[in-house]
Amino acid sequence: MNYIPIHDRESTDLHIYKQLRDNAFSHDNSFIADSPKVINKLLESDIQIKSILATQEYYDAHTHLLNTKDIPHCYIATKEMMQ
Repeated sequence: MNYIPIHDRESTDLHIYKQLRDNAFSHDNSFIADSPKVINKLLESDIQIKSILATQEYYDAHTHLLNTKDIPHCYIATKEMMQ
């Protein structure tokens, strides 16, 4: 899995997360799940996951689930940055 580190809150890679935070769903019915428990349920389902923004600790703890999906973008940020 290719992890993409995020060092700047204003990164264009985070635009979709900011946009969806304000609106529950996008025009293509994309949405944000912001609980590890919900994310894990989604990883266990047939739902297409477009990207994940998580801490390195989350990725380390859930490698087995993440390896079952072909997720195009896996962004890594600190907890402070995500808050």
